[in-house]
Amino acid sequence: MGGYRRYAVEGLVALALIALAALAYLAVAQPARGEVDGVVIVVETEGLAEDLKLLACGSEEIVVLVPGGSDPHTSYITPMKALKLYEADLVFVVPDSPAGRRAAGIARGMVVEVSSIAEDLGVHGGHLPHYNPRVLGEVYKVLAQALGEVNPSCRGYYEARLVEVLQRLEMLEGLQGALKGMAAVADFNIYDGIAGWLGFRVEGYLAPSPQAQAPPKALAKLAHPPRGVELALILVDSKGEPTTRYGEALEDMAISEGLVVVRVEAPWSPKPTVVKLEEIADSIQAQANR
Repeated sequence: MGGYRRYAVEGLVALALIALAALAYLAVAQPARGEVDGVVIVVETEGLAEDLKLLACGSEEIVVLVPGGSDPHTSYITPMKALKLYEADLVFVVPDSPAGRRAAGIARGMVVEVSSIAEDLGVHGGHLPHYNPRVLGEVYKVLAQALGEVNPSCRGYYEARLVEVLQRLEMLEGLQGALKGMAAVADFNIYDGIAGWLGFRVEGYLAPSPQAQAPPKALAKLAHPPRGVELALILVDSKGEPTTRYGEALEDMAISEGLVVVRVEAPWSPKPTVVKLEEIADSIQAQANR
């Protein structure tokens, strides 16, 4: 019996040593974040994900906090996404929504905030501070630098792609002040970035933000545009449809009154911001040539 106990104890000791050796091996062999599956990057919306993809080299794991082109103001971070935020090497947010602010707070890795870059350049615009070629160029520069720091093996690729994007933005900067002196009415008070680019002034808006409800009295004001107004700015989805009742009412009035309609695709829709600005420019030029 004593021999049995001795062998049992020896067996347990051997198993314990094997377990400790295995744990030691795993501690040494465990790869750093991004070493196997690529660098982990979390972005606030589908729109920012598309901006990132303009620079990405393909080895990155891109996680979208609010997928499906949904508005981040009405969405929340799931527990699984929160874990990804905690693991992320880089987090890319605006952030003007609860989801974006929460993401910036959770993140342990590097954080690129669009609104901070815009504010450093003197542009304030809530949802759309980067809807301005000058600001957007700085956003892409900061993003490319951050990508190079968290994924050095692709730094040269990021820099090359950045040059291509900046060339497109340089063409858009050629429209700087193109609508200078023109007055606009807008569905929301979110277009400072675009106004700073094209030069128009917003004489009035129907609501502070897309999350505000549309009271009948506000919509009733749209029977006729304010005197001297020539432009109407409307936030639209990826199909070009107004995102709210405010936009629908403003669009009807603008068309009936012959105003120039500037449809601005929402920042959370799945398309790079530079493409959205190019579409705004094309639309304005097309209407000017009528």
